[in-house]
Amino acid sequence: MKNTKIRSMAIKFLSFLFLFISISSFSQSEKTNDYLTQEENEAWLSNFEKLDDKNAQLESVREKIIFDAKFNYSFITGICVGVGKPSRIETRVKNTKPLINKNTADCKILFVLQAETTYPIDLQKNPEYLPLVKMLNAENITLVNSFKGVTASALYGSRASCGVVIMTSEDDKVAEALKQLNQKTTKS
Repeated sequence: MKNTKIRSMAIKFLSFLFLFISISSFSQSEKTNDYLTQEENEAWLSNFEKLDDKNAQLESVREKIIFDAKFNYSFITGICVGVGKPSRIETRVKNTKPLINKNTADCKILFVLQAETTYPIDLQKNPEYLPLVKMLNAENITLVNSFKGVTASALYGSRASCGVVIMTSEDDKVAEALKQLNQKTTKS
């Protein structure tokens, strides 16, 4: 009788423990779906670099740009401040209301389109660039390069802490689309 009670209590305890672990692991997986980690970006960039075909690369870039649009990331995460009088940058940052309430990404891969000038492409910040993202194909893009680590940071600073993908276009349609998009954004 005593062994049966102990066994019954042990089964209840193990069931409770199993349920608790299951719920906590489910909540962790849900949390990671809402947060973009640096490791996920590094894995994407490594897989991207293995693609040989420019069409496959650009398809992957289009998907990643659209996917990343749901994540907030502010590359101004910290500013070094000297002793004494606050710098102009420090004062400006402190007096600015944050545009993004909550970061949901460790970092983002920086996507850059070089036509007549250089344009960063981030649909989270500029959703009106979606038609341009859809134009990214092998006919419009001459060259696709990716950089990570120190090289990426040397090119684009802290914005490229997760890496950078640079697409070069010599297509007049792309240059014209960029001009029109930038005229719209500067007028608003």
